[in-house]
Amino acid sequence: MIKTILETVKLLNDLFVKNSVDKNDGKSIVILQQIKSLENELKLLKQDTEIKQQQNFNNIQLQLKKLFNSHGIEDNLIYQFITNIIDKNFDIPVSKQTDLSLIFDKFTEEHIDKLVDVLGINKGWIYSQGDLYPYRNYYKKLESLITFILEKNKTEKLDGFAFRTRYFDYLEENNHQPLYILIRTPVTTIFNKTIYRYYPIQTDWKWDYWRTRFQIKSLFSLFETSNTYINFNGRTVTIEELDIISSQNNCPDEILRDKTQNTWYPYDYATKIEENSMASELNEIQKVIDYMESEGYKEHYNTIASQLS
Repeated sequence: MIKTILETVKLLNDLFVKNSVDKNDGKSIVILQQIKSLENELKLLKQDTEIKQQQNFNNIQLQLKKLFNSHGIEDNLIYQFITNIIDKNFDIPVSKQTDLSLIFDKFTEEHIDKLVDVLGINKGWIYSQGDLYPYRNYYKKLESLITFILEKNKTEKLDGFAFRTRYFDYLEENNHQPLYILIRTPVTTIFNKTIYRYYPIQTDWKWDYWRTRFQIKSLFSLFETSNTYINFNGRTVTIEELDIISSQNNCPDEILRDKTQNTWYPYDYATKIEENSMASELNEIQKVIDYMESEGYKEHYNTIASQLS
């Protein structure tokens, strides 16, 4: 049944693309996006159904497998991950350590609680309720974001990422240039592969709007020039990848492991030319410094950093 519906949707998509008079028409683009979204949802449903049929999983076990796999923990690493960080006494015979049905049958509510804590997710998601990640909204709350990062950095080794879909041009007003922030921290290593916990951050920042651009540059400046050892790594991704990264319901692990993406340096947008020969957008750097001072961001940063030291 799902296969038949999926084939019908794909045929509809192909026909619409073929017969569309103007592919740049806004209405046509929206309809195509909706069809594509439906097609992707059906593909995922088909994959889930096939996995459940092949391995006789119940819904919770299927969610557990998806959770592990999406964080870079392949099926053959799941047992090792569990014994590394969830339960050192989780005992499965060597010959059965890749038998996910057996592993998940032994997985208790206590194990689930520990897994939720380790990977920083919403427990409800495992029971098909709610989004994968907690919602952290820092729109117009840069001080709260600074506090969050500094507090996490006291007990965790953080990596910061800044994602864009194109080269920035601050002179292009009203030309949509989104930027998304993501924080991650390593939780364990399995056979030389690092497994991470992710902290999606919602800010609704846009490079083409001066106020949010100044807030972005303030954040880069504060952390890149401090001794907190948090570096923001810039990545240029596709619009589709940015949608996944910014979603509360998708793990960005696979995208972050992609080494083919173009990289850029946030530090270049937050420094003067005498401090950094690659500094960019020099005409407004002093304005950013003045803005950072007038909004009290630097004072807030120093206060929180001092309290946590």
